[in-house]
Amino acid sequence: MVYLFGFLGFVFGFSVGLGIINILLRQRSMKEIQSNKKIHWIYGPMVWVAAITGCLIALRIHDKIYL
Repeated sequence: MVYLFGFLGFVFGFSVGLGIINILLRQRSMKEIQSNKKIHWIYGPMVWVAAITGCLIALRIHDKIYL
């Protein structure tokens, strides 16, 4: 059960992270996003941080419910 909570938390966090960068990158053109490598290093890790945070939150919820 803990794996299910962790997986679902990771997926939910990842989708939240993608939604956040979608909002933040809305003003930039597709060509600028593809060519500017600085953007990749700023916004890319934001998605992974959100995914890991979602996983950790889901695991804490699991601990509160089942332990």
